[in-house]
Amino acid sequence: MTRTIPIRLKKRTIQIKPHWAGKGIAIHKPLSIDDDGEVTFQEVQGLWNLTHIPTGMAIGNCMGSLDRAKGFAKVWDAEFAALQPGQAMAPDRIQAWGKVAEEMKTEPPRKPSAPRRRRGAVITASLTCKPR
Repeated sequence: MTRTIPIRLKKRTIQIKPHWAGKGIAIHKPLSIDDDGEVTFQEVQGLWNLTHIPTGMAIGNCMGSLDRAKGFAKVWDAEFAALQPGQAMAPDRIQAWGKVAEEMKTEPPRKPSAPRRRRGAVITASLTCKPR
């Protein structure tokens, strides 16, 4: 059986299969709703949504790889799992999560890539023009 989680969208709740789910946080691609009410996943490379599983509400976005999103989610999963609908997080923890949410929105650092070597002839530009 495939695990699904609830997602609250406007006035309804749908079930989706996340890319990763812990006990309190799930990671999935962003969702969009068309004019007919059809829900689809947006395939935006490097953008992930984090959802609080007990409430089905969004708790943040993460830019980067799925592994990067999992790293943030795993650290906070137990704390979000302990929160039940209607229960608030302690003010200092809300502030800490706010900082994490801001960090998740930034582009992750990328390794510098080595210069690419191309096969084939090298074409050099001539700086002088020959008269005809």
